[in-house]
Amino acid sequence: MNTYVLCYPPPWPGWKNTWGVVSFGASAPVTAKRIVGFFGVATLAVIETTPERLVEVPGVGQKRAETIVSAWAEQRAIKEVMLFLQSHGITTSLATKIYKQYGNDAIAIVRTDPYRLARDIFGIGFLTADKIAQSLGLPHDAPERVAAGVAYALNAGSDDGHVYLPTGELVKLTAELLAVEPAQVALGIARLWADAQIKIAPSPGAEALVPAAATSPNQAPRLIAEQGQLYAAVTVDQAQRMLQQEQAIYLTPLYYSETGVASRLQRLVREGRSRLDIFQDATDIECVRLLATAETAAGIALAPQQRHAVRQALVHRLAVLTGGPGTGKTTTVRTILQLCEAARRRVTWRRQPAAPPNA
Repeated sequence: MNTYVLCYPPPWPGWKNTWGVVSFGASAPVTAKRIVGFFGVATLAVIETTPERLVEVPGVGQKRAETIVSAWAEQRAIKEVMLFLQSHGITTSLATKIYKQYGNDAIAIVRTDPYRLARDIFGIGFLTADKIAQSLGLPHDAPERVAAGVAYALNAGSDDGHVYLPTGELVKLTAELLAVEPAQVALGIARLWADAQIKIAPSPGAEALVPAAATSPNQAPRLIAEQGQLYAAVTVDQAQRMLQQEQAIYLTPLYYSETGVASRLQRLVREGRSRLDIFQDATDIECVRLLATAETAAGIALAPQQRHAVRQALVHRLAVLTGGPGTGKTTTVRTILQLCEAARRRVTWRRQPAAPPNA
């Protein structure tokens, strides 16, 4: 090839403001709009080939024109990236984030795996990445899309308070979301599993299963062959069990969060000496007397469930108090603190943000 012609994308809604801010910097939006309004869709070509014409724009002198040309030259490295991203419907703010994340590799990354944006860049979720992928012509059943859809379904579940989803529910939600077959969802799960983006446990909180590696290319299952790549870290039997068995499927960070909390709670229960032994050794009659004294001093009458909760909190190393608004949690905790104070026991407590309803 001896020659080439640089072609710019056709205008889209808001192209004047977009090209103006990108081309000349947000510090001079008024000048940018004036220049783009004067030259129209030929603005970029003018700056590239005949920058001396910028002085034709009212209010743009020679010094301002030289500044614009100099700034444009400094931005040449990012120009193609920004134009490519914006030609696929990506806003200026998101395009800037993408460029800051990937630099000059942004075009290649977005073309090969647009769903990576949802994993790497705050503010870009699956739905935004999916629109970009559709603009790029990615098939609706592409392995990348299915895997990203599985992760999106798990994230949506976490927004509802779930740290995992059962296999059947996850497959159903993802298949409906993406309009694909359940078997394709299983492949997406296998892909994420092999990439360590998810954890699969036989039951909630149980030890996570480990994908079994194939020992040779001939053993790599066809079921998980995708676009010339074989995900040999998953066997056919394992992929099929994803559809047949109700296992707990987690996003990897949430799996470690749940198992970490469980491990910490177990240590709290087992280790150390309780400083509330005075209550643990108390007889039923003594407990009733202590509660009655506390109620009289506070001028309240606890409900039977509240009395039970107070005693459970004082005689066990670990207790969890739950209940909806207005069920008496605050009064119960106040009574526990009052009894500890009367027994000369110091209480250290930390207030946590309110949990969402039904959490």
